[in-house]
Amino acid sequence: MKAFLTPYKIEMIYTGEGEPAINLSQLLDEVFKSFKTYHIDSSKKNCIALEKSEIKGGIFKGTIRAGDYGQTADLLNTTTKTKSYSRKSNEAELWPYYFKIKIMDSKSGIALFQKLGISGFKSIFSIYANDYIRKKHDNYLITINPLVDAKAIQEILNSGKCTEIRFYGKRIPKELADSLSSDNHALTINSGRVVLSVKLKESLNFNFIKEKLFSLAKSYKKRTQYIEIMDAKFNSKDITAIMNYSGRKKEISLEKVFDSLIDYEVDANILGPDGHPIYSKIDDFATGKIKEIEGTAKSQ
Repeated sequence: MKAFLTPYKIEMIYTGEGEPAINLSQLLDEVFKSFKTYHIDSSKKNCIALEKSEIKGGIFKGTIRAGDYGQTADLLNTTTKTKSYSRKSNEAELWPYYFKIKIMDSKSGIALFQKLGISGFKSIFSIYANDYIRKKHDNYLITINPLVDAKAIQEILNSGKCTEIRFYGKRIPKELADSLSSDNHALTINSGRVVLSVKLKESLNFNFIKEKLFSLAKSYKKRTQYIEIMDAKFNSKDITAIMNYSGRKKEISLEKVFDSLIDYEVDANILGPDGHPIYSKIDDFATGKIKEIEGTAKSQ
């Protein structure tokens, strides 16, 4: 199974009045020190535990074990092709995941979280961290949003053609509807949300659509090679464009790009005989990637 490191922006959100009394580093320090034993979330059927941690000089790194339970499963001996064990529904398979977080300022940092295949621990960790923070501090939470490679996005935007705009749970802005000159639309229900789908009379370059959508956001931050997905004042699925690119359809929004997330594949020589990354080697690998992201941002 291949191992990857996925980069995220981690940010402290403060909704109280005045200046926050604590910073992101202090919040994370409390969260990591709160791990006493396995944390089991019976409502979501998952477990998380801190196996190894190091906190020094604005760097948080270590290994977290996480996994789900609630379903039975058979383990197959691939040598003998026979069943070797039947996992019970109250048993969780806990995979080790490396993480590294570098604090950039009082409210934000860069995080690298390991994935094994398609499995990771970001969602489990985010839920655990915010549940803990809510119990200890009013008006604080953290967000963990993926970074995407601007080059991958730009290739789709420049070369693809937009055939449809979708508005999730929103009324279509009149100024955009007028500029698209399309009366070909339909209302549907998708996962309980109203979706207004506007099919364009002609395929358009997304840069044209993008300018119309960007004008609605009013709050876009400076772009670098690495773009934080959640940097407009829209819900992540409010407005999306259906792009035809290289014979495939891709759904792109102001805040989320599907199939364009960065995953740094871990080199085979970093993996140990058990198939998991050797801690010291993946730590060096992560350090290089964080420096790469930092250097690109500073050069823009």
